[in-house]
Amino acid sequence: MYFNGTLTIDPAQMTNMEIKKPENAFGQFLQVLTGGLISKKEEIETFTAVAILQQINLACQNLGINNIVRLAKDDIDFFLDTEEDDDDLRQVLEQFRLKTDRYESELFDKIFIVLEHEKDLIKYLIEININRRHRVGAYPIEIKINGVLSELKISDKSSADLPQKMKSIFSSQEKYDSFLREKQTVFEQFVERFEQSLRRSIRVEDIKTNTSLKMLRPKKPVRHQSEIPQNRNADPVYYGYPGFGDFFLYAWLWSSMAHSSHIHCHNFDLVDEQGQTMMSVGDAGFDAGATETLNPEAAFETPEGGDVEFLNGHDFDAEFEQAGIDSGSDMPEMDIGDDAGSWFDSAGDSFDFGDMDY
Repeated sequence: MYFNGTLTIDPAQMTNMEIKKPENAFGQFLQVLTGGLISKKEEIETFTAVAILQQINLACQNLGINNIVRLAKDDIDFFLDTEEDDDDLRQVLEQFRLKTDRYESELFDKIFIVLEHEKDLIKYLIEININRRHRVGAYPIEIKINGVLSELKISDKSSADLPQKMKSIFSSQEKYDSFLREKQTVFEQFVERFEQSLRRSIRVEDIKTNTSLKMLRPKKPVRHQSEIPQNRNADPVYYGYPGFGDFFLYAWLWSSMAHSSHIHCHNFDLVDEQGQTMMSVGDAGFDAGATETLNPEAAFETPEGGDVEFLNGHDFDAEFEQAGIDSGSDMPEMDIGDDAGSWFDSAGDSFDFGDMDY
């Protein structure tokens, strides 16, 4: 079990819409045939990468978030924290500003930032994607926030006492529900504060926010940190950042303990070992001990009762097909193509890096 929040941001007065004539020969031919009715739309950003980083930095500093784990430009790491240092966000962004000249800062497709923060017994990983190339009308900033329970961190790489430490949470339905309500409230309040800080630092047209509770269903039991698989294309908790496995191991035991304790589980997304959603469970939920739905020591079974929506595109597709489950189609990846918009193609000459205040 872990918490997930997603914020997509549409900045205000940061993008300009321009209609440009097609540049290639085929496009010019279409232009003639259609009397000029076919045009290529392109969204152009007037800020540079460094300016966006400054605004995000301010939003994070206002919340006391100052530990950066990774900074990458176009999938090339500018910084990756392998020493688990704290309080280095300002320093890393300053280095990025000094080492990235004006021209280079405008020629990129994506800026990728990962931050770490701990507050009120929740450990947060915050992944920020700034996309230069995006479809017209798309939200070019996406932020993923994962929260795990820092009170269940394993110590000295020993996981033997973790089930005993978790046992009290599953001792009764009342304690389980109360524990989750308390932690989910803390997480949602943090996401709300993060959104408010962004609104103060970045002039936004709109921010879409979504939070959810995720529960892992491994294919087989995972009892040690070294057995946790990594996936760099899923939620940030799956990436394998140094030291984070100590905080994340409990999540791989959660479904098994819910099963053995006959906990009635509701309002959560069940995900596979790669973080892909298998099914979404509503208010009615189901008894985790009544079937093998959450039991990693047995073959997967569908839950009895409950309002459940099944999805595809995960490790359990074969099991779903064998069981005759009618799962919804997964979302296809969108090809950006030539019609993609671009933020940073026309940063004005008046922008001066010397004005940046970190």
